[in-house]
Amino acid sequence: MHLMDDLTYSSDRIVLAVTHNLRHLSLCDAVIVMYHGVMVYYGSMPGMLEYFQAESPEDVFPRLAGRTPQEWAERWEACRAQFQPEAEEVAPVERKTAAMPGLFTQFAVQFARRWRIFFRDGSQVWLQLALMLGFPCLVVVFALNGMPQIQNVSMTADINVIEQLQQAIAFTIQSAKVGQLVSGLVIMQVVLLTLMGSNNSAREIAAERLIFEKEKLGGLNPVSYLASKVVFLSILVAFQAGWMGLFVNHICHLPGDLGQQLVFLLLATGAMTATCLAISSLMKSPEQASLVSIYLVGFQLPLSGAVLGLPEFFGWMTKPFIAAYWSWSGILQTMRDTRYYDIVTSISPTELSAGALCLWALGCHVLIGIIVAYLGCLRSRWE
Repeated sequence: MHLMDDLTYSSDRIVLAVTHNLRHLSLCDAVIVMYHGVMVYYGSMPGMLEYFQAESPEDVFPRLAGRTPQEWAERWEACRAQFQPEAEEVAPVERKTAAMPGLFTQFAVQFARRWRIFFRDGSQVWLQLALMLGFPCLVVVFALNGMPQIQNVSMTADINVIEQLQQAIAFTIQSAKVGQLVSGLVIMQVVLLTLMGSNNSAREIAAERLIFEKEKLGGLNPVSYLASKVVFLSILVAFQAGWMGLFVNHICHLPGDLGQQLVFLLLATGAMTATCLAISSLMKSPEQASLVSIYLVGFQLPLSGAVLGLPEFFGWMTKPFIAAYWSWSGILQTMRDTRYYDIVTSISPTELSAGALCLWALGCHVLIGIIVAYLGCLRSRWE
């Protein structure tokens, strides 16, 4: 800005600078303030502070958000004679107003920029890779040899009662271990994926809130902005959930339909990602958003699988809000045609829900999270 200021006097040039950074406006001879493509002020920098009743140039942004562009335009027409500097009369020039970029164009620009920022931050890329590769390894440590085979109890007449009792006890012990292993592996997958979902989006909007607010003043549509976030995060979620499910199934040989299990893992990650995106749109700072999101993930573990050793009334109160429960229950339902399902249900204190209901509940989590995130983006927040 100082260089351009020198150019105006040393080389007799006119410099037009378009900026969102208002620290050097005092160097400008005149300032034009545009709001959604409408001129709402033209005059000196001190006059701008007086006109908007602002203590500093940065305060102009939240002032603008308090009225619609049309209201500001009408106010400026009424006051422009007081603030606008006199200019030499020139012949009128026909001007064509540039059209505001459409929703898809804005989405494409935002989406491309998000990927550039992602790959520019090497630490974020390595963190995502470490979580995506490390968490599945943490799960399979507990079942490197795969699922143990369940031995049948021999009830033939050629063994005595004592041997029958011994076999029955051994079968009960083995069933308890197998049931705990299957349930535990599913729970670990789901909870670790919700942790990745929280890491995906907890800071996504809150960390760039002031930039977003300034771009909204310039005409950025919140729908395009949020859509770019949703698509970007959906790609992360697909890779995270897909790799978790495929890797664990390859090593542990979990029973049940793999395709259906991948759907529930995908929805569990997506539900927490959407929920934390909503939190990010509502919080005042990225630190607050991260803290609330981590607390939310912390509640998933005790209230998800062998959970609800809570009183039944409290169980039904909390269950709708626990994405990990619905994914855990849905994955176990995919094992319904195997012996493992009967064993898990016999040792679990938590009643399983039908697979269709689990899909519906997780879908609602995703949808509500996106809707709340959109409402949060509509709100003006300058803190």
